[in-house]
Amino acid sequence: MTSIDWQYFWNLGTFILSSSVALRLILSEKKINISNKSIYIISFIIITYFIFQPIQIYSDKWIYKENFENIINLTNDRISDYGYHFLNLISSFLFESFEILLFIIGVIYLTGYIVFIKKKIPSGFRFIVFLVAVSSLGFYGYGTNTIRQGLGLSLFLIAIANDGKKHLFYLFLVLSILFHKSLLIPVIVILFTKKFPSINKYYFLWFLCLIISLLFKNIIVDNLSEYLVGNDKFDSYFFEDTKRYKSGFRIDFLIYSLIPLLYGRYVLNKIDDKVYRSLLSMYIVVNAIWLLMIRIPFTDRFAYLSWFLIPFIFLYPLSKYKIFKHQNLVVSTIIIYIASVNFIVN
Repeated sequence: MTSIDWQYFWNLGTFILSSSVALRLILSEKKINISNKSIYIISFIIITYFIFQPIQIYSDKWIYKENFENIINLTNDRISDYGYHFLNLISSFLFESFEILLFIIGVIYLTGYIVFIKKKIPSGFRFIVFLVAVSSLGFYGYGTNTIRQGLGLSLFLIAIANDGKKHLFYLFLVLSILFHKSLLIPVIVILFTKKFPSINKYYFLWFLCLIISLLFKNIIVDNLSEYLVGNDKFDSYFFEDTKRYKSGFRIDFLIYSLIPLLYGRYVLNKIDDKVYRSLLSMYIVVNAIWLLMIRIPFTDRFAYLSWFLIPFIFLYPLSKYKIFKHQNLVVSTIIIYIASVNFIVN
């Protein structure tokens, strides 16, 4: 079996599980309570699945393994993301098994989601939110391939889960950047939106960035490439042969990004919740920045800096408030929608 087979079975498995839970919700007139212990059981299964995924040569995971083995053999240069490099150094000192390192990575990755859900979601709804998060587009890839950014986003979730505790909040913001520099974008955005909580202006900003992206097309990409060349990772985005990757103005990605904005606007007409306004503001601004880079190959890696919030944008308000008359049906629709997008795209 190849890593592609491995991902196919993941997509199929999460789709079947999500559909089963959605069906149970539809058939139930009341909220269903699934034990939170199920989250930890599924987390262990996920981590195990990630560890034993076959490593495809020249994939990101293959490079991570090469880096780890080179550190053990004292032949590796410093990894550019210092947090991840330090994790490799400590791990190589304690053991020489890449599988154990993958286990630690899996634990950190899942912990961010679990901590956020435990802090922000009421007990009876936590399993549903967790299921939607792990079934969403990108979750699998950022746990098995784009690992450093996945870890950074997980640490970022811990930060916003502890937004009322300043020391923890800022500590995990810094740690998230140390694990992947791309987290500078959401970190700056969350600090900005906390200081200027004007969500209507952020909606205007999103549509303005969309218009700019449509009008100026490749001018933005050309200017970005001028400033970002010299970084090996960014060089690969701009200049490597990307024939196998569908680049350009991605209408499908745009629609996927727009739906949570429209949904959030509707929800804000029904409720006034500080946490939800903060999440939605952060999503809008980070996604607006991505719109300016939408034509760059591998643009989904920039988009995911906002997309990882989509499960929470959809389900956080439904976990706390009665917004729709047939709310179970709406929750079921969201579960199937998120799992279907992941299954179809992959």
